[in-house]
Amino acid sequence: MPLLKSDIDRLVKLGHDPNKFRVVVDGVTRLANRESTRACYFLETDSVEIDAPGTCTVWDARPEGCRIYP
Repeated sequence: MPLLKSDIDRLVKLGHDPNKFRVVVDGVTRLANRESTRACYFLETDSVEIDAPGTCTVWDARPEGCRIYP
């Protein structure tokens, strides 16, 4: 999921470390996945499934891409 500067700023204001929740791939800043679950950094889950059920821990401040994702 690509991250806008405004997304990063909003998440940093909540106290999140951008060095943990973002990665740069081919020059594009993207939302990182947790190594342990392979799911979104902000998804609270114990599953390693691609469509893992879970809870978004930053729902009100989630990135724009997450807001418009079907």
